[in-house]
Amino acid sequence: MEVTRQEPGARGRREYGLTPLGRQKFATWMQAEVQGNFDVTGVARIYFLGLVPPADRPPIIARLRECITAELERLESVERQISGQEVPDTYRDVGRFSQAALHYGLSSTRHTYDWLTAFEAEVTKHDETT
Repeated sequence: MEVTRQEPGARGRREYGLTPLGRQKFATWMQAEVQGNFDVTGVARIYFLGLVPPADRPPIIARLRECITAELERLESVERQISGQEVPDTYRDVGRFSQAALHYGLSSTRHTYDWLTAFEAEVTKHDETT
């Protein structure tokens, strides 16, 4: 960060901007693989997408879609693995609520995938017409 403008006086207002190194680090972060919680790191990239040149947006959105696709595949794999398994009576409640958590994760991740797919189409259409 650097001061880009300062009003005169002891309490002069300052405006800050990114340094060239800061712009480079931002671009690198935006284009990097999403790590950790998608709702934090993925949504942060969506929030800042307007600061990225339109030509650089599609690969960023594609990387976000790849991340959510991998998570969906992982959860679907877990669902297939546990489907049809016998649960001892003593763990029936544990299994029931564990499956509820899995189904929540699947539903949430499917929603995110669907939303991201529609968002990608909207951004592509908008950026092509501007």
